[in-house]
Amino acid sequence: MFMGTNLYKRFLAAPMGLKIFAVFSVVVSILGFALPVFGPKNLWEAIVPVTGWSPNIGYVFGLFFTFALIYTKSPLWRLRFGIIAPLASQIVFGLLFLDKIPANNFNNPYLTVSPWRPVWTIIIPALWIAILLSPRIRRFGKETN
Repeated sequence: MFMGTNLYKRFLAAPMGLKIFAVFSVVVSILGFALPVFGPKNLWEAIVPVTGWSPNIGYVFGLFFTFALIYTKSPLWRLRFGIIAPLASQIVFGLLFLDKIPANNFNNPYLTVSPWRPVWTIIIPALWIAILLSPRIRRFGKETN
């Protein structure tokens, strides 16, 4: 932890892409846990075909490493690997499900695979990986070490 600075100032000092990713990950993680329990069933049934059963899986596991990159002086490569690895695994599983799109779903929304699922499981995580590998975030990580 940085001495003499508070948490808010350190968060503000982080690059914009890292801050947006942190907020996005928190929101997706909370919604991914809360919607199945507290949300209307028809909303969850509409979301599952697009996102899969665990829409927050690539983000909730990287939250610790995201905030560690912002707030600590840990080795940069470990933190970035901890953020990018869950996103990369989400891409791999998204690629594995590409052949399931025309599959029979027996009119069950939990078995339905939307043609839009690759957007959530492949394209969005790939964009986040590109942002997290940007030079600005690399420089920020090196400055904290």
